[in-house]
Amino acid sequence: MNDFLWHLCSWEKVKCLKQDDAVSAFLQQDKHKCTIFYQFIDDAYLYEHADTLTIKDLPYIEDDMYYNDMYVMDWNNEWTIIMTHETNCGPYFIQRK
Repeated sequence: MNDFLWHLCSWEKVKCLKQDDAVSAFLQQDKHKCTIFYQFIDDAYLYEHADTLTIKDLPYIEDDMYYNDMYVMDWNNEWTIIMTHETNCGPYFIQRK
C-alpha cells in the first residue's frame, strides 16, 4: 500500500470493528505488552504491563500532523487498534481469529 496503513480498514480490505465498537473491543482485550507506532515516525514504543491501558492513556495527539495516525498492536499480533487523523474515520479495531 502506498497510502495510510489504516486504509486497510476504510477500504474494507480487512474485517474490523469501527468507532465505539472498536473502542469497546480494545478495552476488553488482554494487554500484557503492546507496541505503539505512528504512520510518519520511525520509532516504535513497547509498553509492558499494559493491562490497564485505556484510550485516554494512548499517546495520541489529535491536531498534530505526525502524531495523529497511531497504531497499537498486541505483542502477540492478536489485535490492533488504529486511531486516525480523519474525524469521520476510525478508530478501527482488527482482531486475528
